[in-house]
Amino acid sequence: MNMPPLGMYLLNAFLIVVVIIPLLQRNAARLGLLDLPKGRKMHDGAIPLTGGIAMFAAFLVPAMNLQLVLGAGWELIAGLGILVALGVADDAFDINPWMKLCGQAAAAAIMTVPHANFLQLGQIVGSEAAIPAFLALPLTIFFIVGIINAFNMIDGLDGLAGGAAATALAWIVFAAWLSGAPNAVAEPMLILFAVLGFLIFNLRHRWRPRASVFMGDAGSMMLGGAIAFFAIRLALPAAEGQPSSAVPPLPAILWFFALPAFDTLLLIARRLADGQNPLVGDRRHLHHLLLQAGLPPERATAGVIAANGVLGGIGFAGWQLGMSGEVMAAALALPLLMHGYFVCRGWRHLQRLLLRETPSAEVAQFPADAFPGEAFTTVRDRAA
Repeated sequence: MNMPPLGMYLLNAFLIVVVIIPLLQRNAARLGLLDLPKGRKMHDGAIPLTGGIAMFAAFLVPAMNLQLVLGAGWELIAGLGILVALGVADDAFDINPWMKLCGQAAAAAIMTVPHANFLQLGQIVGSEAAIPAFLALPLTIFFIVGIINAFNMIDGLDGLAGGAAATALAWIVFAAWLSGAPNAVAEPMLILFAVLGFLIFNLRHRWRPRASVFMGDAGSMMLGGAIAFFAIRLALPAAEGQPSSAVPPLPAILWFFALPAFDTLLLIARRLADGQNPLVGDRRHLHHLLLQAGLPPERATAGVIAANGVLGGIGFAGWQLGMSGEVMAAALALPLLMHGYFVCRGWRHLQRLLLRETPSAEVAQFPADAFPGEAFTTVRDRAA
């Protein structure tokens, strides 16, 4: 039986990652793309930061072979290319955060301006409210930059950002297929298969106790930008010619990547409340708190990925059940509040529960400045 053409391109995307990653690993030091364990970075040894380059190449080659007829065209490739180049520069030289934000905004503009794929404020909350045309572009850029940084910030454990992106992309593909927009399926599927190939090297599993390659800022920003682009395109029926009744409302799509977005939103709010620079990293993310509670890294990663997948399923089910955009937007308050409770207090309850179940368990030591004013210690010490 002959494999369908799209299936061959998907296989190519997967195999290109699997082939390119080992080649890039051998040249990572020469390129200056090695992640060293220092400061907030607690991994063992120097890890190549070349996964993002491999995933972009795995998307680019099949997309060019498809002559872009199944997707949005050159603007997506150009925007993602800028994000990858920006991420490589940051991985190699640690560029200024404000410069990085400007580059992200430029990439977002390139991805949206050519086809005027602009969001309206009402779409975010599921209403018909509109804003002046000159405000639609800034709102769209703000949305895309926010999702870019959500996936950039959640990239803190082996397999976490890739797994969260894979669940979001899978729901986007499924929704695009059911909405009657086949032209919106190809690119997210290409990137999804590239991510799956990357996870072979990045996700902890039976044959790999630790990641052998990281995606770096190049990979996390590319994935965040792609997911934001696909979300906007899926929510705009004019972009693909679907009937409006078949298009999932944007609030339902937001559920597909709600967990990274909530984690970033609440973390920035906490940093501002503490008088800290919201662009300066720390160890107060959800996955850090799960580690502090006593979960091993692989279980923390699996838990976050599963939670993001479940939230995506709720958004998808809400759309299929005919829930309005207003209802889906309002319902987002519940997981947001639950997330806020967990990062403020709930993780300590989980810590005590884990201590009762495995009283001899300990977690790795963390630097004393992990939380302002309190050191990370073992589960046993924290309980005492």
